[in-house]
Amino acid sequence: MRLMAAGKIQAKPLVTHVFDLEEAPRAFEIQQTQPDHRIKIQLRPHD
Repeated sequence: MRLMAAGKIQAKPLVTHVFDLEEAPRAFEIQQTQPDHRIKIQLRPHD
């Protein structure tokens, strides 16, 4: 996290899916059912 905050690592290329926080159950289902695709999910909190 410190490296990302310092701008030394770009996280965007690592994330394959972005979901709103209330969609977490769906996000976890996708991650569990498609493990071969090396899915990296980001959950967005409400603003």
